[in-house]
Amino acid sequence: MIIIYRGWGLALLGAAIVLFPMLFLATGSFSVPVVAIAALWIWLGRRKFDEETGEDIPAPSVFFIPVWFYGALLTIPALGFVGIEVA
Repeated sequence: MIIIYRGWGLALLGAAIVLFPMLFLATGSFSVPVVAIAALWIWLGRRKFDEETGEDIPAPSVFFIPVWFYGALLTIPALGFVGIEVA
């Protein structure tokens, strides 16, 4: 059972399923899609501040873990992939 605290979390994780093959086929590189997905999760997976009401909007999350954290964890192997492809 997947526990979703904020529904956009699952949508952001699902975006990787669509984004990865498209970028992989377009660039022929494995590191470009991984870095792009990690950046997307970090950028869109953080919490927001509603200026009209003045309240915090919690970060999208899956299993009560914010999506930006998944992106941060993905940057570790992503940097390794970039290093391998550059060398």
